[in-house]
Amino acid sequence: MNVFEVRSPDRDAARAIALRLYHGIRAEHDWGRRFDPDPPEAVLDRLGGMAPREMRRAWMTAFGNARLEARSTLSLDDLPDSAARRAPIGFTN
Repeated sequence: MNVFEVRSPDRDAARAIALRLYHGIRAEHDWGRRFDPDPPEAVLDRLGGMAPREMRRAWMTAFGNARLEARSTLSLDDLPDSAARRAPIGFTN
């Protein structure tokens, strides 16, 4: 077995990943054009602390919550509660 250690992206890199995901999700769906071309900075800051898989889920939740409120701009309130995260699966030493 090969073991690779991959470091988490720093905050700036994570924000860039979050922004790419936002643009990608908007482009993949017809409903995406109903939302602002770029997300608010505060939302990007919050997503910058998440892993990319969590980011995608958070974006989808935020898009849905904003749509339910008939808004084109996402807000921090649209993001899922970070305290409700599931524990990671794995082994402990």
